[in-house]
Amino acid sequence: MTRHLLIHIGMPKCGSTYLQRVLLQNRQVLAEHGVSYSRGHLAPDHSHPGNAAGLEEADAALLETLFDGHDQLILSHEDLFSRGGKAQPLAQAARDLGVSVDILAFIRPLSEFVYGDYSQNMKQKFPKFLAERCAYDGLDFEGFAARRATTLKPALRFDQWRKAFRGQGFHLHSHKDIRPVIDARYPGMDLNWTVPRFKANPSLRMVDCEALARKINGRFLSPGYIKLIYKAALKASVELADDPGRTSARTITLEALFAPQNAALLDSFGYDNRHPLVMD
Repeated sequence: MTRHLLIHIGMPKCGSTYLQRVLLQNRQVLAEHGVSYSRGHLAPDHSHPGNAAGLEEADAALLETLFDGHDQLILSHEDLFSRGGKAQPLAQAARDLGVSVDILAFIRPLSEFVYGDYSQNMKQKFPKFLAERCAYDGLDFEGFAARRATTLKPALRFDQWRKAFRGQGFHLHSHKDIRPVIDARYPGMDLNWTVPRFKANPSLRMVDCEALARKINGRFLSPGYIKLIYKAALKASVELADDPGRTSARTITLEALFAPQNAALLDSFGYDNRHPLVMD
C-alpha cells in the first residue's frame, strides 16, 4: 500500500490555527485510522499547534520518522505558504520513499486577508512597535495595505509548491470549507471540531488595531497605559463580533487594490478569489 503525505501550507490568516487545533486534539482518533499528525522533530517546543516548522530541512530519514509507522501523514504550518521554493528536499524525500503527496491550501478574499494581516502584525510586533513608538513604519492602514499588495503574491507561492511536487496533487479551497474538505479526505472519523475561539488566533478588530497604532505613534500615552489598551483589544477580539473598522466601502477599495492578485489566481488555478461584494 502506497503511503500518503498531506501537506497543508496555509495561507496565513485563513483558518490554519483552527485546523491545526482540530488535528492536534484529534491525534489519537487520527492515529487509530492510520494517520500521523506528528509533534516530533518539526514542532520541538510545542508552542505552535502546527507540526511542520523548518520543513525545508526534511530528508527521507526525517520523513520516515514523522510517519511514525502509519500509512498516512499530515504536515501543517502556515509559514509553508512562502517556502515552496525551498521544498525540493522534501519532494525528493517523498520520491525516495515512494510516498504520494497532496498539497492543500486554503485561501480567503485578499481584502479580508489584509485585515487579518494587519492584526497579526500588531500581535507579533507590539513590543517592537511600542519600544520604537512607531507602529507599521508610520503607515496608516491604507498605506499598509498598499505596501502589502506589492509583496503578496499567492498565485506565485502556490505555483512554487505545485512545481516542486509536479505530478502530485495540488488543491486550493476556500477557508470556509476546511471542515468539509478534511471530512471528505478522512471519512469515517468522528473528529471533534469544537475549538474555543481564543485558541484559534482570532484577529484583533480593525477599530482596535488602528486606535492602538495612533496611540503608539502619538507618543503621548505611557507604554504601561498602552499595554492595558492592548490587553483590552485582545479580550475584545474574543468577545466582540462587531468591528466598525471593517466596512463595505473599505472592502471594495481593497478588492480593487488586490485585483491583479485575484486575476493571477484565476488564470493559474481557475480559482475566483474575489469578495462577494464585487462579484458580478
